[in-house]
Amino acid sequence: MPEDEVLKIITDSKNQGERVSLLADEFRRGRDLGELIILLNSNNEDIIAIGAWIGAEIHFDKASACFLISRLHQLLKHKNPAIRFHSFGALFPHLDPTSRASQEMVKKLSRDPNEGVRTIALAALAKIQKSSEQLAKNSCAVAESSAEYYLRALAAAAYIFRAPWVRSAILSGRESHLIQWLGQIFASQLSN
Repeated sequence: MPEDEVLKIITDSKNQGERVSLLADEFRRGRDLGELIILLNSNNEDIIAIGAWIGAEIHFDKASACFLISRLHQLLKHKNPAIRFHSFGALFPHLDPTSRASQEMVKKLSRDPNEGVRTIALAALAKIQKSSEQLAKNSCAVAESSAEYYLRALAAAAYIFRAPWVRSAILSGRESHLIQWLGQIFASQLSN
């Protein structure tokens, strides 16, 4: 049961980040997304947050994971800002910059009561608007990323890293899609 696995990680702080990263690796290698849904449907906010973070760390096909997309959209309304943040991180690669619904969702999150969620949504909104403009001009944007942008992204999302598992998972030396994504949207925002 995936909830039991995550509870063991939460309750035993030894190598938390590495163990969460290993769990994400299992999903990257094809572990059933239905098990990720179990995490996202948990009553435990820490389990939901880890599930949403894993969702942001893996690549999944939007067409075959509509149940996952639907649950992540629901979690954007969760009271816990870490859950909203990670759910948005999982959804962002699947947003259509030309879609009115996507633009409205990001605009709504840009008014979030939590500063971190609001900041990241504003950066994403800038990227979506820039992508829309570039699509209209039939050109492709390549977001430049560098250590400076990663550091700025980390600083803007610092509240998320209070959870020890997040901090150590990201700092464990594993490639993090979250950090890449944050760097890309901040690079896009700075180029405006």
